[in-house]
Amino acid sequence: MLGLSYKPDSDVIEESQGLMLARGLAGHGYRVSVFDPLAMDNARAELGDKVTYAPSMESCIYEADTIVIVNPDPAFRLLDISQIRNTGSRTVVVDCWRIFRDQLYGSDLIDYVGLGIGDHDESRTALLAEMWDTRTEADQTR
Repeated sequence: MLGLSYKPDSDVIEESQGLMLARGLAGHGYRVSVFDPLAMDNARAELGDKVTYAPSMESCIYEADTIVIVNPDPAFRLLDISQIRNTGSRTVVVDCWRIFRDQLYGSDLIDYVGLGIGDHDESRTALLAEMWDTRTEADQTR
């Protein structure tokens, strides 16, 4: 699971979807590995030993059967999709912000599930980027 904070570039986890999902999956017996660029310490205080804390995005997804991208943190856009290890079965990627839609949709090795508004709705994406200040340099020049 990538993203535990309630918004990108934040360490705030209270009532975040990522935190609730990690807690729920672990509570139902699933093995959950998590990574968030800023919220790991807060998540550790909240989740304790119920989940595994990965030191990087790559190590979090390396042997995952299912990868869930919960928030659109700019760091996640840098993820090298080739790091997804083929473990003999198809990997499921649940991308709540559709940040990998173009790279993964229709893949032979990955079942891609895009949720949320994604980046195809420029007006909503711009509004969220302004609200959360998650614009890339290319976006800021437009």
